[in-house]
Amino acid sequence: MAGNPNASPNPGRNLKLITASASTLDPIPRSLYIAASGTMSITNADGSSEAAVPVFQGTVMPIQPNKITAVSSAVVYGIYGE
Repeated sequence: MAGNPNASPNPGRNLKLITASASTLDPIPRSLYIAASGTMSITNADGSSEAAVPVFQGTVMPIQPNKITAVSSAVVYGIYGE
């Protein structure tokens, strides 16, 4: 993950189920693990948003969204910690 000041060779120590909400994720996950395929809508760190992003089971997504505002069929876990 070149250029990411938060990058670490260790992707994390904990998983936590994320439910869709208008609230900011606290803490922000290091990355996301997709346990079931579907779509999700997110708010990025810069405040922009992406709606109905297709996500696929078994994928680790190296993104750190501020919010996950909606999911459809997807099951999303945050990866946390050093």
